[in-house]
Amino acid sequence: RGMVVGRSSSAKGSRAFIWTSATGMQDLNTLVAVPGLVMTDALSVNKRGDILVVGQDASTHAPGQADEHEDHHAARRIFVLRPLQ
Repeated sequence: RGMVVGRSSSAKGSRAFIWTSATGMQDLNTLVAVPGLVMTDALSVNKRGDILVVGQDASTHAPGQADEHEDHHAARRIFVLRPLQ
């Protein structure tokens, strides 16, 4: 389907992304709102467009103030994003 998924790092931390030639790279967190969850990695995408995603509970710290080991203690979530038909 011409899609690439993965993880990108920035000042906001790791974020799951999707890339297509039509839209370029987009943060999945801006496309799909899941309250209290940050999607940190998109692991794979299949021919139907289902995306396997890893996320964690949103931090209660302001950016740049989190404990450097906080990611190791955050609850992880694994789920599938399915495109609307």
